[in-house]
Amino acid sequence: MTPEQYLALLDQRMGSRGFSLMPQPPTDLRVDRMFQRREFSLTKFGIVDTFCLIRRASEPLTPVSVEAFSRASFAFALKHKIWIPRGFGGTAVAYPVLVADAVPDTVRQFAERYCPRHWASIEFPVVVDCSSGSLLFYKSTPLWGAAYYRGLRRQSEELFHCAAPG
Repeated sequence: MTPEQYLALLDQRMGSRGFSLMPQPPTDLRVDRMFQRREFSLTKFGIVDTFCLIRRASEPLTPVSVEAFSRASFAFALKHKIWIPRGFGGTAVAYPVLVADAVPDTVRQFAERYCPRHWASIEFPVVVDCSSGSLLFYKSTPLWGAAYYRGLRRQSEELFHCAAPG
């Protein structure tokens, strides 16, 4: 699957999962697609704004570029989440997703180790390797994230997998 085909697949999939396509994503993040969903969650104690910021890698990925995009996407999510303070009923979840034709081993290793920690909010970067059809993200469960990481991994697989609907 090519990155372009993958983006078209996401356009179909995200709407059926309750996400809205943001018609004019921020230009400073250079994203190709941005999806948002707002929902109430008992397990996260309030209103959860989930942002999926999707960028097709136009240059070869590096660990530095993955981390920079992830941090910028998380900052965007915090700025645009509901006005309710974090930890008091308002939560932001950011899925920064980088889509690449192929992913170097250094990026593959970085994506599977990188696990940013935040208070009452989540940054969960995903790298999509179109050549192998694999998703790269942190696959362990940090002690501080035991309540959420299983669900984050499951949601990442559900939202961002490369398989076309059959």
